[in-house]
Formats: sequence, C-alpha cells, structure tokens
Amino acid sequence: MIQTKDEKIGTVSYLIIKEKLKFQRGKINIQKLATSAGVSRPWIYKYFGSSEEEMILNAIDCMAPQLTELTKKDDEPTTPKEWARFFLKSLDITLNEAEVYPDFFQFYFLSMLFPDQFSQRLLHHEGLYQEKRVIPRIQKVFKFSYPDAKAFSEMIFSLRMGVVMSWMREENKTKVNRQKILGTVRKYIFDQFKEL
Repeated sequence: MIQTKDEKIGTVSYLIIKEKLKFQRGKINIQKLATSAGVSRPWIYKYFGSSEEEMILNAIDCMAPQLTELTKKDDEPTTPKEWARFFLKSLDITLNEAEVYPDFFQFYFLSMLFPDQFSQRLLHHEGLYQEKRVIPRIQKVFKFSYPDAKAFSEMIFSLRMGVVMSWMREENKTKVNRQKILGTVRKYIFDQFKEL
C-alpha cells in the first residue's frame, strides 16, 4: 500500500518515538528507522531535521494530536449533558489511541516523570489545546470564569490520562472492558451531578 507524504510523516514520527523509548540512553539508528518506514535517510533529515533532539521534537509535534485533538469541531457540546457525553466519547477515542500507539503514550508518561525538553514540548501542546479549545468550551457550556474553567480543564485532562494509564496496564483489552471503564467514569463522576 502506497502511503501519502503525511502518512509517511506519521509513520516515521511514531517510529522515532518508539526508538527513543527503546534506547533511552542510546542513539536512534537512522538507517534502521528509514528501512522500517520505507523512506530514505535524506527524506528523514528533510522532514525531521538532522539532530536526534530535533527529530524527537518534530515527532512530538506530529504525534501530539493523539493526546489532544480527538474530536471534530462540529461536535461542540452546548449543554452540560452533551458535554458529559462528549467527554466520554473523547475518552473512548483516547483509550483506542493508546492501543494503537502504546509507545507514544508510554513515552508521554515517562517524559512527565522525568521532565526535559521533550516533556516541555508535550506540555506546550497540551496548553495550546486547553487554551484554544477546552477552556472556551467549558466556559461556554458551564458559564465558568476563566480560572475555574482552567482548573476544571486541567482536572479533566488528568482524569483522562489516569484512565489511559490504567487501561495500558489492563491485560484483557476488550471492547466490553473498555465500556466498563467508561461506565465507571460516568457512574462515579457524571451521575453524581443530577442536573447532567
């Protein structure tokens, strides 16, 4: 199957993250990476830069939507009840993304434990997404002030990442088990608010 340029960039991004995760202290083998992705070394240098650090930062920029941008803009909720459904839908998508890209999520969690320029780049993407999409959405739906919407947004993102971390440790990743997790979140968080 022939990949488009964007698909190749996505493939190489994931392989860069995977290689970095595998060889924390060692160098990424560019030739092995190029062979695995079906591209040339010059192609990688053209789209990702020449240094390992630059390649990883560019790979993070490409992969960041796996953590943040999960739904289309036309899915905007307008009521608290719609927002709860919207959140559960995005959580379900995130759990699926964690199955498809487990190395990226593992890289994310390790980066948060050991802060460096890579965790800063990931936090930058999270911050942009919250400022541009999540906080305004929460303000609109719940009529919260900016500080309250920001605190709520951070809490929701932490909840989502906590659920993902738990799901990644789950040995029996079935659709039924995923629905149980979503049901638990709905029951213990959203069902507590009767107005939702």
